[in-house]
Amino acid sequence: LQFTSGSTSAPKGALLTHGATARMAHGLAKRFGLMPEDRYFGCPPICHLGGTTFSFLTVMNAAATFVTLPVFSAPQALETMRDEGCTVLHGVDSHLRLLLGETGLDPEALTLRLVSVSAVAETVREVADRFAGSVVISQYGSTEVGGAPVCAGVDDPLEARLGTVGRPLSEVRVSVIEPGGGAELGAGEIGEIRIGGWSLMHGYLRPEQTAAVLDEQGRIRTGDLGYQDTDGFLHFTGRLKNRLRTGGENVSIEEVESVLTRFPGVTAAVVVGVPDER
Repeated sequence: LQFTSGSTSAPKGALLTHGATARMAHGLAKRFGLMPEDRYFGCPPICHLGGTTFSFLTVMNAAATFVTLPVFSAPQALETMRDEGCTVLHGVDSHLRLLLGETGLDPEALTLRLVSVSAVAETVREVADRFAGSVVISQYGSTEVGGAPVCAGVDDPLEARLGTVGRPLSEVRVSVIEPGGGAELGAGEIGEIRIGGWSLMHGYLRPEQTAAVLDEQGRIRTGDLGYQDTDGFLHFTGRLKNRLRTGGENVSIEEVESVLTRFPGVTAAVVVGVPDER
């Protein structure tokens, strides 16, 4: 049971199955090319799928070593990766931004063969530029879809690894649907990303919440926009949902506005996102 705010602001308990979780960890370990001798550094919250299924369980699946810190710190992360001889680094946008801005960053002093980036395309390319000796990949997913059912692989072409969020794991179904319609779109056409197949959650604790997020074919409505190319790689282009991403967390705009309007003297509030280095 993991809690996620997702599309409706209020936390929702998502029930995940053991079988799908184990299969997700196995599939991601293969995409990463993980081996027992690998030492994987990551510092995502363990209460998130990024810390459990995507990181810790994936590493366990390959009998590799998981290295982490109680709280993320860029200087400590660099020191730990050097001291522990880490070969794989995983981080969300905020982690990688802090590492890229750290004066002590010397990629050549590290032994990284792979850098996994859960971030926007600009960050992925910046990481690839700085970590020129490492393979850089990215991925796409959420709690409701069981982790990252779309992920690039170490053997994928360079442009696919840097310009897309990868391809679906085996037997995961990714569809791109016309917003406000229902027609399935072809390669190169932008629409809402929907995901079906074995990786999906069993459901929310409240059945009515589950029904609201599933379409008539049992696929999760992600609320995200993107398209698939002719090779099956998924391109993420934006969001239908009115939410922001900050520090790797989903923040509902309506929820923040609702809280602000409760304060004495506040008649109305409008929340907008602004760029931030971190």
